[in-house]
Amino acid sequence: MTLGGRFTRFGNLGLESGPCFHLTSYCIWGFAILSSPTLRDALEIGLRFVDLTFAFSLIQARQVANETQLVLETPESRWR
Repeated sequence: MTLGGRFTRFGNLGLESGPCFHLTSYCIWGFAILSSPTLRDALEIGLRFVDLTFAFSLIQARQVANETQLVLETPESRWR
């Protein structure tokens, strides 16, 4: 099942509206990411200042073997 297929209450609203948001929509946060010299620096800056975004999920990065994973959780998942 695709991600869009799991959220049928609103159809594919998130998938349809997502492309409307560009890094430039986030002002200085987006500029900081765009001007980062490396992908790792962009990730660190982005996570450090994630409160400057419209994100409703909790975002964290974790290193597993040779890969970096971005984990997105709902705020409620921390209280389970």
